Amino acid sequence: RFVKTRWPSLPQSLIQRLLRKKEIVVPGHPSALQASTRLAAGDELRLPAKYAIEDEAQPRPGQPTQRKIEFIESRVLYKGADFLAIDKPQGLPCHGGSGVTDHVGRYLDALKFDSDEPPRLVHRLDRDTSGVLLLGRTRKGTTMLQDLFKDHVSGVRKFYVALVAGTVPAPEGTVRVALAKAVVGGEEQVVPRPDDAPDAKMSVTRFQVLQQTDEAALVALFPETGRTHQLRVVCQLLRTPIVGDFKYGFKSDCPVARSLSDAGVPSPTLHLHSFSISFKDPKRADQRIKMVAPVPEHFEASLKALGVTACPAKVHR
Repeated sequence: RFVKTRWPSLPQSLIQRLLRKKEIVVPGHPSALQASTRLAAGDELRLPAKYAIEDEAQPRPGQPTQRKIEFIESRVLYKGADFLAIDKPQGLPCHGGSGVTDHVGRYLDALKFDSDEPPRLVHRLDRDTSGVLLLGRTRKGTTMLQDLFKDHVSGVRKFYVALVAGTVPAPEGTVRVALAKAVVGGEEQVVPRPDDAPDAKMSVTRFQVLQQTDEAALVALFPETGRTHQLRVVCQLLRTPIVGDFKYGFKSDCPVARSLSDAGVPSPTLHLHSFSISFKDPKRADQRIKMVAPVPEHFEASLKALGVTACPAKVHR
């Protein structure tokens, strides 16, 4: 089992043959190794170099490839003594789970840089939400960020952009709604609940329309709370689901989907992006630290296809 774990490309039949031919050895072991032999801490296992070298460049199970590590390192937006920020790509979950093998947690060791310990996640983004993700580099930095996320008045300020289908009912506003998890059509979703529902948590989101077209709108979203799927549900409540959000109301036959298809844009994925996060500089209370992640390529392609030219960077937050 150890050999298969350390050299995953070796067929089981080859491992068995090498054992029979006594080509897999532990120096000092009193007898020939069997498949059932238990290794002890400190044992030095040897096998023919040609088999070991073939796998030398391959990552161990659960470890990312060097190419992926370099890709994540290229996404670093900010690196300070106590925290760092990365531009999380769409499709990469923050945490592992059933059937999830690739996630941000796999890259924490690679993001240590000159630190003695890997960074820690202090918040999360949905798998298909891209953009700014903060991590604490030290225990002090992690605690500081966690406290700032709890401070809804002067703590972390989050600015998302979303491409939504339809016409937003007002140029700006605030949506206050209690949310709770529920099973809808056999699928777990987050749904609105009465404010006094025991299983619900209040959410607060400000929105501002950056540009409205006949079919779609580019919207700035400023969540003041951090509930699961909060922004996606809010856009659904406004009757303008986020483009590509089939879980919360987007339809493949709506005018926006047809326009994107006619323009040669692939089937849309979620168009929700964490554009910027800012918070008070712990060393200079009169200043704020701000991290910005540019809108990803698939998002830009959709904006161009729909004639949306508004620039999120011009929003002052």
